[in-house]
This record gives sequence, structure tokens and C-alpha cells, in this order.
Amino acid sequence: MRLRRRIFQPQVRTTAEAGRPIAVTLAGLTFDLAVEEARRFANQLTAAVNDIEGEAP
Repeated sequence: MRLRRRIFQPQVRTTAEAGRPIAVTLAGLTFDLAVEEARRFANQLTAAVNDIEGEAP
């Protein structure tokens, strides 16, 4: 059984940290991401939304 949590008001912001300049906050947890990590995350989110909406990538 998988436990799912609702994510309220996810936030994305830039940081001053050189190696991981993007911070994503989901359900109170903050993840610092490098630019390529953020791009992969964004692509995965977009692909999931497209899959649900029935759109081709």
C-alpha cells in the first residue's frame, strides 16, 4: 500500500548556492537542485501532465 500526501502550494525559487541554484519546496521539504536536475524534474512533470491529458510529448 502506498501512502500519498497532498502537496499544498509547491514553491520554486532561486538560491545563492553556486552548485544547486534552484530550490523546490514540496510539502514542507526543500530540495536544492542543479540546473540539469531541475530541467529533468520539469520534463518529468510535463510528461506526467501530458500523459494524463492525453497529449503527445
